Amino acid sequence: MDRSALCTTLQAPIRWRTPLSTGAMAPRVSLAARSRRVSREDALEELDLATLAQAYRSGHSVYLGRGDFWVWAQDGIPSWLVPRFEDLGFLP
Repeated sequence: MDRSALCTTLQAPIRWRTPLSTGAMAPRVSLAARSRRVSREDALEELDLATLAQAYRSGHSVYLGRGDFWVWAQDGIPSWLVPRFEDLGFLP
């Protein structure tokens, strides 16, 4: 591989594909977008379950700090929170 091809390869955005439960492939997401999502989920995980449950049940967004909000309709329920919400009877 020549140097110009290597530079082009390194400049191209990295994209990851993860399988969904339906067998389809998830949309390609950049590494930066994945990192932001993980960071946002970490901020959400720092909150207590009662606060998250109350916000989810009432349909309110959760403030994550730095002007960022977790919007349930847009962001969904993180996989680590699904079993807890199921235990509380919030999910079918």
